[in-house]
Amino acid sequence: MSILETPSPQPPPGPVRPSSANASGSAPLPPPKPPPDLWHGLKASKVSLDNSGNASLIYAIGTLTNETTRQRFGVKIQLDVLDAHKNKIGSATDYTDLIEPGKEWKFRAMVTDKNAKAAKLASVKEQE
Repeated sequence: MSILETPSPQPPPGPVRPSSANASGSAPLPPPKPPPDLWHGLKASKVSLDNSGNASLIYAIGTLTNETTRQRFGVKIQLDVLDAHKNKIGSATDYTDLIEPGKEWKFRAMVTDKNAKAAKLASVKEQE
């Protein structure tokens, strides 16, 4: 006759840990990355068109804020001028000698195309 061994007691099941996968079975998404700082501390407002002063002249206006702690010298902006279908139909530029730390520059670039309906900032360059 054989001797029967009694099984050793099993520990009770522990708390159920949530899976790192979401309901679709894929891993959770990482937090979104902040947008890149394209102009190294110079932040632009939305650009709008203004022809209130003289119906024959149109200006693209907005602000560029120096969010750094240093002066910015020789700042030039280039804007893409867009038609009603958001197609680029031209460009406009403006320039300032200096933007102090924490201050904003109100740019005003002349738009020469009468079909302009919008403008957007394309580039910001600083004198080196």
